[in-house]
Amino acid sequence: MIAYKRFKEAPGGKLVCKGFEYEIGKSYHMDEIEICKQGFHACLNPSDTLHYYYDDCPIAEVEIRNYTLQQHSDTKVCAKDITIIRLLDIKELCKAQAKYNSRFDNIIGHLDDEEWVDLGLPSGTLWCSHNYDAESAMEYGGLYRWYNIMALPYALPTIEQFQELHDNTTSTFIRDGRLYTSLINGKSIFLPAAGYRRSSYLLGTGSVGNYWSSSLDTSGSDGARYCGFGSCGYSIYYDSSRCLGYSVRFVK
Repeated sequence: MIAYKRFKEAPGGKLVCKGFEYEIGKSYHMDEIEICKQGFHACLNPSDTLHYYYDDCPIAEVEIRNYTLQQHSDTKVCAKDITIIRLLDIKELCKAQAKYNSRFDNIIGHLDDEEWVDLGLPSGTLWCSHNYDAESAMEYGGLYRWYNIMALPYALPTIEQFQELHDNTTSTFIRDGRLYTSLINGKSIFLPAAGYRRSSYLLGTGSVGNYWSSSLDTSGSDGARYCGFGSCGYSIYYDSSRCLGYSVRFVK
């Protein structure tokens, strides 16, 4: 599997990550791995490497084998085997990103084939293929206050159903939203990053997705819980005022 890795550059042009030195063209093996602690780390999405180290640190194209995928954040993987192929300049990194994005063209083209998507989740939950008030999977749809949505004859996901979604899928931020692909049957849903509305202000469009759940605020206030994500990751443990405008995705 081709992936991308960012390094610190040590004196003498050596490539270093977590104290381990690498050289272009060489392969390395480690018997035991644990994500973020031990093993050879890299990212399947080239742009995810930009979240690590510093702006001027080198990025390499690598080949990984025997790897495990980190859940819920980005496309970071931890591998037992890695080969450092070559360093990439900014133009080559952009080409690599375009190639990576093209992998999802066929998936996105078929997202609207089903109104309700069966991801093979243990609970049997089906997720709607698009947001409320949207005509396609890629459209943002409207941003709604919690109590307006709860009056509709449809079901918002509980916070536990959001957790189940994240536990049983891989997710990648592409094209102004996050694509969730089932680890069970390979089917996908796309949650657009429509931003959110606070009073008359529209914030975070294209970079933030906030989705209401049916679960109430655990602190005892009059808020409700929601799933929030950005280009770098997500959290399902947010509480919010029910008066804010968030995206809506139904389940059944």
